[in-house]
Amino acid sequence: STRIYPGLSQNFCFAIGGTTLPGEMGVQQVAAMAELLNMRPKFVLGIGQAIAAKVPMALSAAVASLESVLNKGDATMAHRLAKYVERNTRQASKRLLSKA
Repeated sequence: STRIYPGLSQNFCFAIGGTTLPGEMGVQQVAAMAELLNMRPKFVLGIGQAIAAKVPMALSAAVASLESVLNKGDATMAHRLAKYVERNTRQASKRLLSKA
């Protein structure tokens, strides 16, 4: 994720459902992307929701497994990134579960 680094773009490098801003991505954008890919929107949304449900635990386990080999600065960055990803995953999950 480049979003935690000052001075780097806050946008995705490509549009999903007409937006490059992660915070604007919701059911309508994912459905538009699914249709563009000739996939059922419900199927793609289900995958997104399943991934969002697994990210927090997997991320915690990954950071914990690396902590012993990271120096203090890298460990701090790993925890900072993990908190950022977890917060944004929760927000994205809420958007994906909302009615369009």
